[in-house]
Amino acid sequence: MKVSWRQNPVITHVAACAVAITALVLVLGMRATAAPGYGDPLNITTGTVYLVGTAAALQDAVYSANDLNVPATILLSNGTYVISSQLPIRCNNLIIRSLEGNRTNVIVRGPDTGPSATLPHVFDIYSNNVTIADITFGQCLYHGVQMHGEAPYDVTGTRIHNCRIFDCNEQFIKGSSANEDPVGSASGVVENCLFEFTGGWAYQYYTGGIDIHKGVDWQIRDNLFRNIRNPGGGMAEHAIHFWKRCDTYVQNVVVERNWIINCDRGIGFGLGAVADGFNGGSSVIRNNFVYNDGSGPNTDVGIGLESADSVSVDNNTIFVPYWAPIEYRWTATSNVLIRNNLVNSSIASRDGGTATKSNNIENAQPSWFLDLPAGDLHVIYGTGNVIDQGITIADFADDLDGQARPKQEGWDIGADEYDPATADSDGDGMSDGWEVEGGLNPLSSVGDDGPGGNPDSDAMSNAWEFAADTRPDDAASVLAITGVVVEAGNVRLCWQGGTSVVQMLEYSSVLLPDPTWEPVFTNNPPTSTSADYLDVGPGNGPAFYRIRASR
Repeated sequence: MKVSWRQNPVITHVAACAVAITALVLVLGMRATAAPGYGDPLNITTGTVYLVGTAAALQDAVYSANDLNVPATILLSNGTYVISSQLPIRCNNLIIRSLEGNRTNVIVRGPDTGPSATLPHVFDIYSNNVTIADITFGQCLYHGVQMHGEAPYDVTGTRIHNCRIFDCNEQFIKGSSANEDPVGSASGVVENCLFEFTGGWAYQYYTGGIDIHKGVDWQIRDNLFRNIRNPGGGMAEHAIHFWKRCDTYVQNVVVERNWIINCDRGIGFGLGAVADGFNGGSSVIRNNFVYNDGSGPNTDVGIGLESADSVSVDNNTIFVPYWAPIEYRWTATSNVLIRNNLVNSSIASRDGGTATKSNNIENAQPSWFLDLPAGDLHVIYGTGNVIDQGITIADFADDLDGQARPKQEGWDIGADEYDPATADSDGDGMSDGWEVEGGLNPLSSVGDDGPGGNPDSDAMSNAWEFAADTRPDDAASVLAITGVVVEAGNVRLCWQGGTSVVQMLEYSSVLLPDPTWEPVFTNNPPTSTSADYLDVGPGNGPAFYRIRASR
């Protein structure tokens, strides 16, 4: 069998079987970190199931579930549900969620908005173990969710998941209690939600994101809060606020992995006097971003502890124009640990508050961050006084993005654990680590350092080299089919490429006009820089092969 080989174009001729080989690099970006304030659909049901498609049907389903008071699920079809009276939830173990899981397609709102809105609350909860998921709701006079933590309701087990909550005149989520109650609402979770004023500003100062009185065993995680700020006199309340001291139980609240952007105040535990303070227990504020561009008249603290004891404040990144991005106030504030925080000004005691501070940076610069005006406080390549400079904390081992700590020699300071394998400091679609290893500048996205550059003058741009995990500084390092050998009617294909991406060998019986590529072999990483595969019995007609790579 006679075989002749030409590299360009890449064609092999064989007796009784014509084999044409093409090489293709599929350029895909790096794996994107999940968007803040957004989560996967919940996709759970329990008990009696109601499928609704109108506001009237939604209200009827709520009242029916309340009357029966047995586990139930209300599934909302896509649409906008305009309600003029709030939805009172008195059924224990009730799930309310969108049918298809896309929160942008299911909107529950009042007929109007602002300080004269018609709808008091959207959801008014008097019962336990209520889940609201995968919907958008808002446009109300008071609260998007009102939980009654006062007796005799003592609401527990509320879960708000993957919701967009917008334009609530007062607090978006409220957990109330009475002064004589030993405890407020308990064991709740708010996760993967977006809280926002769509016009960029609140309607007045008496508003906030999450406001819980005497709350116990709450988890607030992976949410995005933006534009909770008052354009006039008086500052808005916190994006996240737990206060009204619970003396009966330690409060054990975890606030982690949240983004807070352009809100007058960030995260607060306690407020002023001891009775309005916070009984921390094992409470922690960790791995949060807080940013404020200072365009409003009422910018205040990023994290504030007031008459709050037994709280850890760890690995947060805060950049705000207020003089003390983290402050701890009043003599009742004690047994506080403040560690590994990256802030742009002083971490300060006020009015007799005490804390143990260690390994914080209090002079962060704008140039250290990926996109400061957007509130993206991921650190960039070369921030040496941050990267690997933190202390190890036994209570957790992840960062804002849920990535494991450490990524290199030690923990980083701040909420972001810099990972050269995924970080892209210049936003050119190529990771810092790959660029540095290949002799490119990870802080430049133009010329030879950019995705269109080709410093080694081979047939592949930097973007193609990155997708294939070949080297941009070595012309011999490319993704290419290097040889074909016919073995007893079978075809052995040889190729070269990188080591850390998926390589896919594909086959088509035609090349033009519309080839249909079928998978032949997938080479999963880690791979060798050279590989081969025997395709058994491709037939006597023409056979075309290509090799693809993707991250």
